[in-house]
Amino acid sequence: MRYEATATCLSWIPPTAVEGVFSLPFGLGVAHFDQPPPDHLPEIEALLSADAIRFANQLHAWIEVQDGQVIAHGMSGGGHLGSTTVRLRSRGLTFAGVALPDLIPPPEVHAGRVRFTQTAGGHTGVPVPRAVSRPPFWQLTAPIAWSTIALTLGADGSSTAEIAAASRFPRHYLYDGAGRLTHKSAVIRYKDWIRGSAQHETPWEGGGEPVPITAVKGPAERSLADTILVSGEYRQQDLPEGALLRERPIADTEVHLLLDGLLLIEIDQEPALEVGPGAIFDPATRPRYSKEHATVRARTPCRLAVLRRDQLDSQALLDSAAEQASRLNAYLENRDRRQSLAEQAEVEQDRAIDRALSESPELPEITQEWLSRPMQQVLKPLAGGASGFHLHRLRRGSLPPWTLRTIGPGACGTPPTPIRLVRRAASTDGHRGMIGTCDHCNAQRGPWEDAVCPVMRTKHGWFLDTADLAVHVLEESDTALTVYDIKRSIRRDLGIDVSQETLQVSISGDRRFCWAGKGLYGLYRHGLIPGGKLPMAAS
Repeated sequence: MRYEATATCLSWIPPTAVEGVFSLPFGLGVAHFDQPPPDHLPEIEALLSADAIRFANQLHAWIEVQDGQVIAHGMSGGGHLGSTTVRLRSRGLTFAGVALPDLIPPPEVHAGRVRFTQTAGGHTGVPVPRAVSRPPFWQLTAPIAWSTIALTLGADGSSTAEIAAASRFPRHYLYDGAGRLTHKSAVIRYKDWIRGSAQHETPWEGGGEPVPITAVKGPAERSLADTILVSGEYRQQDLPEGALLRERPIADTEVHLLLDGLLLIEIDQEPALEVGPGAIFDPATRPRYSKEHATVRARTPCRLAVLRRDQLDSQALLDSAAEQASRLNAYLENRDRRQSLAEQAEVEQDRAIDRALSESPELPEITQEWLSRPMQQVLKPLAGGASGFHLHRLRRGSLPPWTLRTIGPGACGTPPTPIRLVRRAASTDGHRGMIGTCDHCNAQRGPWEDAVCPVMRTKHGWFLDTADLAVHVLEESDTALTVYDIKRSIRRDLGIDVSQETLQVSISGDRRFCWAGKGLYGLYRHGLIPGGKLPMAAS
């Protein structure tokens, strides 16, 4: 059986994406912003010919499957770089972009799936004078825009597309094999991009980092957001990272639109939903439950548009509000289901622990194997969609202090459901021993691990973040792992789905992790140097 799929990334410049002095050419009509690409993938060549997008990255892959095993695979596609038209009075000058060679690493072949990756991009059309950090400190070159997309094909015919990494400018849209818009880059940083897009900071020289990615909204909210975006009839507000949206109050007759950045919606102080550019906040149509229980916090620095409601179609606002209410209700239903299952799981788990303690005077190590197969099937989907995870310690007589994970939100009196998350002892027969033990859980620790020990987090009521889950996976491994394998292990061992982009950002910014080569990360216990992949950072 042959299975095929396609992933496409379109890159374009949204209105107001360029600010300050850099926006002068756009305001004078010399350069132009782009219209938002449609919800369904159009002809790429037509978009490039019309100067409607800046470049495209398209990957087509196939696999041959026999008896559930992949026996052959292949891929095709590549980057498509457009041109930039500059208008001076009545004349237009067109500058063609300069494409860099596509980067196509060997596919990652695993049991039952194959993952294909492709990086495409190049120098944009118009040379730009810009400051650089090395002599002669100024360059007149076109900066480099690029994207890395990944496509995973499964032996069951399933396919998953993702933006694995991308430049910080412009905006990147991802379309799946059916041509549907599914994800977008959430953060644009033009100043950082224009000053730091030298080739040595791109994948062509071993550089490049992931960007935050967010799922697209419903069709009604997306259509309304695009209408607002291209109208330009709004004022802008900035919201710093960590600030609450209510710190930028607006009148009941006004509407907020998120132009750039990520916002986290918290329900009863528990992280619930994450939204990106295109999210609309209308005080007049906000449900009562949301007003009483929900807060909105900036996960990254954000830019917001504010405009009057009477400038917008009232029916479009109602349709958008209906989609938002549907997402909120779905989250609440899933949360209630998780809490109900958690209570049942807690009773069964306690019984299993009590039986083991009564039957063995040696106090055997608690493992997930104690759970029956039906119990594992109950717990497997339980964590799906849960956004907050607490750690607790179990003390049963002389039982050692185990580190346990609570499934589901732990606020509002929700009983914790323990599943073992023991911090594994480091092997001292390898490259080096550890530097000490944690004062709270007695686990061996490496540099920077004491202040962020998961048990320490629990003591202060903090949440387990994505990096903590990755630390647990690496402690259970004898070697460094790829980000993709860490993601798979988190899902397999803990039942938690995290995006690879979010995981990459969390790991690369956390000093507990040690760089072990391109795409590989480990811990100090694996014999690696902590502190990042640059020697200066490591020192």
